[in-house]
Amino acid sequence: MPTTTPKACVFDAFGTLFSIRLPLKDVNEKAAGKGAELLDIWRRKQLEYTWLRSLMGAYVNFDVITKEALTFAMQSLGIEDDSLYELLMPIYRQPNCFPEVKPALQHLKARGIATAILSNGTLDMLQAGVQKTGLENLIDHLFSVEDVEIYKPDPKVYQIPLNRLRLHKEEILFFSSNAWDAAGAARFGLPTVWVNKTKQTWEQLGSQPTYEASSLADIREIIG
Repeated sequence: MPTTTPKACVFDAFGTLFSIRLPLKDVNEKAAGKGAELLDIWRRKQLEYTWLRSLMGAYVNFDVITKEALTFAMQSLGIEDDSLYELLMPIYRQPNCFPEVKPALQHLKARGIATAILSNGTLDMLQAGVQKTGLENLIDHLFSVEDVEIYKPDPKVYQIPLNRLRLHKEEILFFSSNAWDAAGAARFGLPTVWVNKTKQTWEQLGSQPTYEASSLADIREIIG
């Protein structure tokens, strides 16, 4: 249990609050049966390109990253059906909400704790996701890496909620289901909850999460 109640809880978006429905059947039809491989390459390259562009100092927004990664995936498999762009590019604006998310956020609101999203996604993408999932009254603030034009896990990203909320590190509790993201936040000095939904192994990056949870349903045990 924490020694103090946080003034704000800040959440990663995709994989933590939002789930993405990947239309494998439709992709398979357009990708000559290589849909699963295409989607795997796409997601992997999407992450790699955020890290590589950050290292190169060559920022483009997450929509561009997503399209570049999809182009690479298609080219690597010899797929030329451009309708895949129309099928896959909108899905980050049409997420679903994990079932435990709303009760967890309602608990925080009842406790008077501010809520925010901090994401690699664009502000437009986050606004669409919050509206699609019905979280408008449960999320107080949306923070995008667009503010600093560099991607997680750069320290500048984790500084955004401190600046915008005018809080100190110890007053914020950061949640992410991505171990590398949680590691970045922990390294920066934020109290951090790693939401380890799929029982992954913690990254060996020289930092540790403050708490490990199996889902956001554990938020009552962490905060009380």
